[in-house]
Amino acid sequence: MATTNAQIKEPIGALAALFGVWAAVLLFAFLWNRGSDLGQIGNLLQALPAVPFFGSGVVESLVGLAFALLIGFSWFGTGSLILRFLPEIDTVRRSRTLEFSLSTAAGAAVWSLIFFFLGIAGAYNSAAAIISVATGLLLGILAIGRFRSSESEAPEKDHGSSVNIGIVILIMVPVALALIASLAPPIAKDTLLYHFSVPEAFVANGALVYVKGNIASYMSLGTEMHVVWAMLLGNIWGPRAGEAAAGATIWLFLPVLLGAAYGWARSITIDRGWSLLAVLLTASVPTVFYVAGNGYVDLASTAFITLAIFAFCRWWETAARGGLLLAAMFLAAALATKLITLFVFAAFLLLILWRAKLENDVRGNPARILSGGIAALALAAVFASPWYVRTWAETGSPVFPFYTSIWSGEAPGWDAARSSLVQEKDAQYGGIVKSPLDYLVTPLKLSINSQPDLIENFDGVLGVGFLFGLAVLGLALWKFELPIEPKIAAAVG
Repeated sequence: MATTNAQIKEPIGALAALFGVWAAVLLFAFLWNRGSDLGQIGNLLQALPAVPFFGSGVVESLVGLAFALLIGFSWFGTGSLILRFLPEIDTVRRSRTLEFSLSTAAGAAVWSLIFFFLGIAGAYNSAAAIISVATGLLLGILAIGRFRSSESEAPEKDHGSSVNIGIVILIMVPVALALIASLAPPIAKDTLLYHFSVPEAFVANGALVYVKGNIASYMSLGTEMHVVWAMLLGNIWGPRAGEAAAGATIWLFLPVLLGAAYGWARSITIDRGWSLLAVLLTASVPTVFYVAGNGYVDLASTAFITLAIFAFCRWWETAARGGLLLAAMFLAAALATKLITLFVFAAFLLLILWRAKLENDVRGNPARILSGGIAALALAAVFASPWYVRTWAETGSPVFPFYTSIWSGEAPGWDAARSSLVQEKDAQYGGIVKSPLDYLVTPLKLSINSQPDLIENFDGVLGVGFLFGLAVLGLALWKFELPIEPKIAAAVG
């Protein structure tokens, strides 16, 4: 008997209703626990009239934003040149939005490394910053023509244009608010501790130096190199402009990440509305807004890892070396930003082994797949190594100031006891005492119970969008034959 439209719509309608109830329950639970953030809105609004909105600070912030946009355009121009030499990255399937994110992130990775060596050479000065941005701008101007002529996602008749416009507006609200916050003087603890304070010391000394009393100056600071660049440019106008330029430059990684999410979805033929929803799920995460507006480097790390997964997927399907090279570049940039990227390396290694097994089942010759994948991971480690070699030479441990009980290292004001204290402090995230059940329900706690500035509640807010999206992803993996790319992304995640 033929299946009728009514029979098809019935389970779909039931699923929609079920997801609607799930979303309502999540939202109620989330809002019930928001006394420390949403509950303070009334007090903040009462204080708003006393806040000056106009003055010299506005001008300096706008100048800082202009310098940040110049840096971002320099990233794009440099990255576009790099992508020209990687023709195997399936240009036909790429959308322009994805190409923008790929180019911009690749350029950011390269300029981070350049500014590392400028710091080693003691060349942190206005001239170096101006020459760097002029070079990037020239490359960007040359890249515009190629970018316009590149293949774009196929046009489609947009039946939900009004809905899509609404989604775009919802996306723009947190993005714009994060930009405004990024231009304000920094108040976040880690930004004051090292994301801005250590680069300020680098700029003041004209070189990469170890800051007495600040152990973070021994860490890998790949993304903070852009803070140095921004401060060198902004300080030409004034210190406040330099600070605003630094904040806005770090904010740039938010549109890069959102562009990667949208462009990647479009490149695998997901329609515009669902692709925008993927962006909204990311942009609506409260901690995404917080880190984008406060000079934190987590979104840079996230963007690099996301694009590394995309490049890895291209290699998975085509075995093209260009995908591996691009994945290695992005993994290196992420590792130069945060040591925790080593866990991502482990995930990639497992996938490489699995891909080699599949190749062995089909052709019986996995050596090329295995050697190429491992070589890419090694190349990524080499690209990121200057930071860790620098720390190794100074302290005796490449991962200093962490894990000194495993790999001993020494520096003034730091020892194994202090390293253990840091590890004990980090272990308190989510509560001091944790059972296996606590680890199992961590996604639920991160989405509903988490609170900013409370270490026992993870010091951040993931929000309910994650749990809703997780349910949709689980259903899709169970019921539908998805393309390999979302499967690989879910596996790495």
